[in-house]
Amino acid sequence: MQRYSRVSLLSAAIFSAIIAPAMADGITELMADGQPWNATVPNGRTMQMTLNPDGTGQMKMGIMRRNISWRGIDDGVCLDGMPTGGERCMTLTAQGDGFVGQGPDGGEMAFSR
Repeated sequence: MQRYSRVSLLSAAIFSAIIAPAMADGITELMADGQPWNATVPNGRTMQMTLNPDGTGQMKMGIMRRNISWRGIDDGVCLDGMPTGGERCMTLTAQGDGFVGQGPDGGEMAFSR
């Protein structure tokens, strides 16, 4: 019985070390292509967000333009430089022609093209 639990632990470690980061890389690689995404937040405000492969990006909302940075995490992305201040991390789920990001506070941001 103990042997199976070691195998299970080893499998979980391999998944965490190799497969989970590859999944995150896949999501961020799709999003971070230097092309603008239309982003909508729950209050209905819309913006354009562009994520570049080098971890930089830009957000445009009306006449406001802001430089941002981003980093991939296991199941999503963290954005820094948003108007709300600080870093905002969200899990990403594929939906239609884009993604839905959900923050730890339950807030959502929809990305589409």
